[in-house]
Amino acid sequence: MTSTKKANRYLIDTHVFLWAIDSTEKLSEPARSILEDRSSEIYLSRACYWEICLKISKGKLRLGDGWEKTLERERKKNRFHWLDISSTHCEGIVSLPYHHRDPFDRMLISQTLIEQASLISCDEKIAHYDLHVIW
Repeated sequence: MTSTKKANRYLIDTHVFLWAIDSTEKLSEPARSILEDRSSEIYLSRACYWEICLKISKGKLRLGDGWEKTLERERKKNRFHWLDISSTHCEGIVSLPYHHRDPFDRMLISQTLIEQASLISCDEKIAHYDLHVIW
C-alpha cells in the first residue's frame, strides 16, 4: 500500500499525544515544531483513545480523576481533530506486511496511508512501512 502525502496533514501516535499534553521535552524538535505550527492539520485516531483506555484498565497508565475531561480539553486546546476508524481503515490492515504486530500501531499505519498523511511517532518498527514518518 503506497500513498501520496497531503501537505501539513499529520496523524499522531498515542505516545505523542500523551507527551504533547504532559511531557513536551520528550518530543523531538521536528515533532514539536509541527505540533506548534498553526497551519498543521493534526489528527488523533480513536484507536489512540482506545489504547489509552485499555492501558488505564490494565494499570499500565495512571491518570488522575477526571482524566476523560482532561484528555478531551487537551485535545481541543492542541487543535487535534478526531479521526474515527472507518471500514476502509480496517480493510487496509489486511494488506499490511507484519513488520509490526501491535494492533493499535497497525491501525495507525493503515489510517496514515489511507488518509495520505504523515505519522508522527518515535516507534522505529513503523519505519519499515512505505509511509512518511516524522520523529
